[in-house]
Amino acid sequence: MPSRILVIDDQRVVRQYLRMALQRAGYDVVVASDGRKGIQMLETDEIDLVLTDLKMPYLDGFAVLRYVQRTRRQVPVVLMTAYGSPAVEEEAGRLGAFAYLSKPFEIEDLEQILRRALVKSPA
Repeated sequence: MPSRILVIDDQRVVRQYLRMALQRAGYDVVVASDGRKGIQMLETDEIDLVLTDLKMPYLDGFAVLRYVQRTRRQVPVVLMTAYGSPAVEEEAGRLGAFAYLSKPFEIEDLEQILRRALVKSPA
């Protein structure tokens, strides 16, 4: 059974691209358009990994990461952002993100991170 990845990003084109690319790589992919909707999906769906944008309306990627750390700690979270900085990357690590990616990134780099995260995760 393929690993189920939740992609959370407020940009529709990014969600569509990541869904297609990750499905081609063999993953089961579900998407949400903001952190609030992503958390709702985490409450009802079986998710193996969360790939979330950092800056979004309603709830940002850090809020999603905090929620996962409180409720589903075994689920790895990969943060991605176009507004990165060393301070943001440090905060992501401090909060327990598995990885942090600056946009734009190569899909091959993302796939490597996902493989590592899913091997370490007892999902």
